[in-house]
Amino acid sequence: MILEDSGEVLTKVIIVNDPLRYRGINIFQSSYGKIPSTPRFSDKEGITLSFASRSSGMIYKKKVYKNQPVEIPEGGGSFVLQDLLPSYMFMGQRDLGATYIGTLTQPDGTASEVHLPVRFPRFDKMRQGTDFTIAVEQTDIDMTEKYYTGLQVTHDPGVLPVYAGFIFIIFGCYVTFFMSHQRVCAEVVQKEGGSRVIISGSANKNPLGMENLVRKISLELARKEDGKMVLAEEIC
Repeated sequence: MILEDSGEVLTKVIIVNDPLRYRGINIFQSSYGKIPSTPRFSDKEGITLSFASRSSGMIYKKKVYKNQPVEIPEGGGSFVLQDLLPSYMFMGQRDLGATYIGTLTQPDGTASEVHLPVRFPRFDKMRQGTDFTIAVEQTDIDMTEKYYTGLQVTHDPGVLPVYAGFIFIIFGCYVTFFMSHQRVCAEVVQKEGGSRVIISGSANKNPLGMENLVRKISLELARKEDGKMVLAEEIC
């Protein structure tokens, strides 16, 4: 939306390769992506878990809260939901997104850590060594993914300024690559009965022309003035 004089003058949806243009101002979509989710997990927010028995095939659903142990049916032990990670790297290679972490304690007292990715509710079926597998059925925490977009604003000054810029660029290239850059230096040293002047010069092109210029300046300085001799020495 563009506002001018406290009024709306133009409204447009900006998408890829279709920018908003108004009086030489262009607004492009330059980037987009997902905003990392930072879900907060409190003691009052619970999730519904399903406990599936490998032996009987029965599935039991229970509402589970943070740090509150729940007994698993059929004497399967107990489970404690501990935390919620914004992301979880499976085997250090793939990010499974938001993942619940809990501890499963078997009837013999053996405890193991359980990871329950929200996007992959049946992930725990790969775990071996226990009679029950756990899956996420429902959560009270908002896991909706959010996206962002980046906009780039440019200004088009018009045809004449652009052409003028091209002309200056061409002129600058000509000066840089085709013209000779010269530098002439003079050093004056006081001596008895006069002064000694040392003329030097450098050039990136046409060194012979620079040598002739330094020699010409030296010859003009090597003359008498007010009865004093000015000695000139040339260096190229």
